[in-house]
Amino acid sequence: MKFIRFLPAVIVICLMLSSKPLFGAAPRRVLIVTTGRASPVVFPFNNGETVITDLTAAGYPFDVVAYERFVDMSFGDSDAHDVVILNGHTAPIPVADVAAKCLRWLQAGRKIFINGYLPFTRYDDGGKQVETVEYGQELFDFTFDTHWVNGKAIVPEDLEKDREITSIGHFLSRVHTCRLKSQQDRSMTLNGHTIAFLTAKGGVVSGTSDYILNLLDYGKVVNHLRYGGTGMVGFANDRIGGKPLVSFEVHCDATRDLAAIDAVESLADEFRLPLLNLLVRDKITEAAAKRWNEASRNPFMAIGSHSRTHPQDWPSVSDFDDQTRGALESQRAIVPATGTYFNFSGAMNPTPRQIDDLYRSGTIFGAKGQDSRWAGHPFGVPWCSFWDSPLKSLARHFLSPLWPPREIQVMPTNLKWLIALSQTEATPYCLSQTLPSDFEVWESKKNYDEEIRKYFGQNVKYGLYTYGYIHDYANNTIYDKFRTRGVHLAYQIRSALTYLRSKNVEFIGTENLIRRLRDFATGWIDYDTLPDGWLHVTVHRENALANDVKVGSRNNMVPVASGESVTDQHLIGNTLYICLKPEVKSSFYVYFISNQ
Repeated sequence: MKFIRFLPAVIVICLMLSSKPLFGAAPRRVLIVTTGRASPVVFPFNNGETVITDLTAAGYPFDVVAYERFVDMSFGDSDAHDVVILNGHTAPIPVADVAAKCLRWLQAGRKIFINGYLPFTRYDDGGKQVETVEYGQELFDFTFDTHWVNGKAIVPEDLEKDREITSIGHFLSRVHTCRLKSQQDRSMTLNGHTIAFLTAKGGVVSGTSDYILNLLDYGKVVNHLRYGGTGMVGFANDRIGGKPLVSFEVHCDATRDLAAIDAVESLADEFRLPLLNLLVRDKITEAAAKRWNEASRNPFMAIGSHSRTHPQDWPSVSDFDDQTRGALESQRAIVPATGTYFNFSGAMNPTPRQIDDLYRSGTIFGAKGQDSRWAGHPFGVPWCSFWDSPLKSLARHFLSPLWPPREIQVMPTNLKWLIALSQTEATPYCLSQTLPSDFEVWESKKNYDEEIRKYFGQNVKYGLYTYGYIHDYANNTIYDKFRTRGVHLAYQIRSALTYLRSKNVEFIGTENLIRRLRDFATGWIDYDTLPDGWLHVTVHRENALANDVKVGSRNNMVPVASGESVTDQHLIGNTLYICLKPEVKSSFYVYFISNQ
């Protein structure tokens, strides 16, 4: 075997829902700073969702805060965060305050990355720009220019999100470019103009275009800032035993539909698919309660809450506690097997304090909704000169078919929740579906099976778990209207599950998925590089649920793991998935061999 010395590039780990208060978890976390107000929304794709998606896939732990929280954080708070990524405009906080905070943190040894040019701006509630402080010039020794630029970007491979995205190219539009006063470690160019760079202490990607912001893989950016190179050693959020993770919950909007309950349980049994069934408390009849109690004895049929009165769209929820914990508590009197899971759906918009209170109560929750990640103009219009002119609608109508945007993936968050969670104290992230709803697919006259195949492929490609939801009534074939191209949704769902099973997936319950992610978030990975180039890796996780670690190949050399903690390993593409014993602390070694 041919061994190589390990390049300094290990990732500390990730993830999403923390079971400890913010700033109280593992060391070496990433701090994502984002706009803390829903209005004004200016270029929403610049508010941090893409950053969260890449960090989730890479296996980094992170916290999300609004600019209001960021400028008030103490140096003690900052001890947990070695990399800070700024997204979106600073309103209502003065930009100068953000600039002063960045300077102090840089002096304290933190790394700052400015994602887009909006962190230099503040807007009033009407969307009017009221302040600009381009403090990146002082932090990183560069100046801004504006050019009309098109063509294909050149991105260092160790920072690139995906060559397919890079190859799309950028249509002629105004781009904010960086004029560097000195040579940088890594830079990204477009027709000779620098649009992104990294230094030893941080960097910038400039421009409002989603194309430019999607060129970088922010997991790789963080890794480069930490270790000076690329690579990955992180928790495997996306797989168990090398198998892709898939989780489904059932939104039981009907709840009392006995035929639908039968159909859902049959689905769970047929595919050995753990389903979390979310009931609407006030719709449970005596007959339905009897049937749900029978179903709850099935190991594949867990019971949770969909709220007390859903479906209903609430602009605000004054009786929040009654709709969430209250619904769970009263539901247990009728269906004792009801667990502690709640799903936010419809237009339920809790305040940050309500989210914190629910989280601290021990309730496990997720959220409906996701945003798509696109490369290219959101409407496919290539020239910004049309964007704010009377010709906008005309251009959108005639030019969109010629330059359609390309969907990259569905992200495991959305802007509404990102804004709310950035203002909470105990919840840095909320799990959201990465698959479309069966009802929404039917409503758009698409085929559910085809959509699941598409989104599953995207998730697998980018190292994300697959999490979706279906409805109880969609599985009752008596509702003849639920057909697309003559095929009922119930059969489309079965076809999609058959496809997923053919991909050798691991079906897990949604509560299990979220508990694993909490364990990732409170755990971390340490490593040492030994003189012979081996890695000595130590994995810490509080509840010993996060028992899978992934290690990426390096320089055409593939990793191999050894040690008493290792129970199995699977090389998937260029990534080794390592299965560990269920220990709070595990240690193992990794060496690299030629893949020739």
